[in-house]
Amino acid sequence: MNIAPYIALVGDDEVFDPIVHARRDLVALDLEIPGADMELPRVSMRVRNPRVPLSSLPDHRVLISEAGRLLFDGRLSNVPRGTVDRTIYLEAIARPVDLDQQLAELAESLKVAPYWDPLFVPEGAEDDWAEILAARTEVLAYSRTGGVASVDALSGASTLALSPLPSAGSVRYDRQPVAPEFGIHITARWQQIGQQTFSRHPALDDVTTANWRDLIEKFPRQGSKIGSAFTVTRASAARRVEFFEEVETKHSRVGQAPGTELDPAFGGHETQHLIVAPLDLELAIEHEYQVNRTETCEFSFPVELQEGAAEGDAEIETIALRDIAERTTASSWQPDTEYAAGDEVVDGSNVYAAREDQYSGEARDPGRWSLVGEASYVSSRRISSFLRSSRGAAALDHAVERIRARAQIASRCVTVDFDAAMPDPWLVTEDCQVSIAHALIPGGSIAGRLVAYSLHWSGGRRWMTGTIAACVGTSAEDSLEMMVEDGSPVSVRGRVSVEVENDGEAQAQAFLAGNTPSPTRITIRTTPAPTGDFEHAVAISTSGSVGVPQGTVI
Repeated sequence: MNIAPYIALVGDDEVFDPIVHARRDLVALDLEIPGADMELPRVSMRVRNPRVPLSSLPDHRVLISEAGRLLFDGRLSNVPRGTVDRTIYLEAIARPVDLDQQLAELAESLKVAPYWDPLFVPEGAEDDWAEILAARTEVLAYSRTGGVASVDALSGASTLALSPLPSAGSVRYDRQPVAPEFGIHITARWQQIGQQTFSRHPALDDVTTANWRDLIEKFPRQGSKIGSAFTVTRASAARRVEFFEEVETKHSRVGQAPGTELDPAFGGHETQHLIVAPLDLELAIEHEYQVNRTETCEFSFPVELQEGAAEGDAEIETIALRDIAERTTASSWQPDTEYAAGDEVVDGSNVYAAREDQYSGEARDPGRWSLVGEASYVSSRRISSFLRSSRGAAALDHAVERIRARAQIASRCVTVDFDAAMPDPWLVTEDCQVSIAHALIPGGSIAGRLVAYSLHWSGGRRWMTGTIAACVGTSAEDSLEMMVEDGSPVSVRGRVSVEVENDGEAQAQAFLAGNTPSPTRITIRTTPAPTGDFEHAVAISTSGSVGVPQGTVI
């Protein structure tokens, strides 16, 4: 009696029918169906020579079923080009024709905050599943019948209780150490654009002078440059007017009159005058500069593990964020437009790259576009601290999720490889939790995710092998809190000083003393902001710990 399942060779468009496809187009002498997290299920089989042209078998669709249940839907591959005695070896893979579309749609559905942040993703790795799932305690699970989903990496949607085979070595136990803490070190770099406005100059408040015409003529004009990177944004200079008349003060003295042309040495005395006028001066100067900023932070959380499970030091992930000052030059997505693979567009506040050549419809198809970033990460490049901004807070929230995911998956550190009698094979799925009791297992039993398995039919026997990964937590509640402590980066500033020499009062004193007054001078000195690299460490305080399920005791 053949206990192997039915194997039907079918057309691409056929839908599984438990009656129609209960046939053996291929007679399997040995059959194995392996599956594992993050991998496409496969079939390897040794079958009787089908006595058909072997060239007709490559890429042929095959359905494997038992008791009216579909176990596998895939395509044949690696078909030999000749007869091998009376048997041939075939392999098949469960890769549906629309798998790329399924993965694309799934990827886009998972790219949501706080579980995904493009600032953490290296350029070009936006569709790397290691990055997409970096902040999720999840794995990709491929169905043997054609679907794919992101599922909980610590458990399963269904549960099987299995008994290991009575043979020696049917249970193999292993435990790896787990770090007591998990954390992250973040580095953000950007070029800050600084801007200062100097509009208050006390020295110009009450300027008086006898050479007011010259001062007004030489006073800076709007738009003019002063020194390096300083621009006059507002300027005015005029004599003060009150009640529609110019204000002035006349100073008088008796002095020697100049001689005549015929007798230069001859001269008498005369009354001389000095007019001193107050000025209304207004001056605003803007200074723009660039500073290379580097901001870092590091924080970690302990993990709630059973006693004896933790060993070593904290495990810290190092992340260098993308340039937070980056701004896209892509244009907005448009309907009814030709796009080539790789073209970037802006839709809303995000940047998307075309996955394939396409002609856009009335609405953007998420499955044909990959989310690669944001149109801008900060509202202004003038910020001096990223991690204290609202966008920086979102980045820190994502960092917490990355820590949680890494800690929980790492705590899945006990593995049990087992051989067991095969249950109904359709009960063994890509999203399954298995419990096993055995004397070799500390505590007598274990329950964990079935991370890999193989279903075997051979020599009139059927059995399964598998690997369980179980957590060594305490089932304590997960509670992580993080807070940015007060502080500020190094302040980088330029300076403007204004000095007035020989004002009207000094000129009047000199005039009345019989001297020739020196002209009033206004001197504006500028000192640019220092250039260079400025680094600032942001202090983060934390509380709480990462909660982990208990799948076994150690």
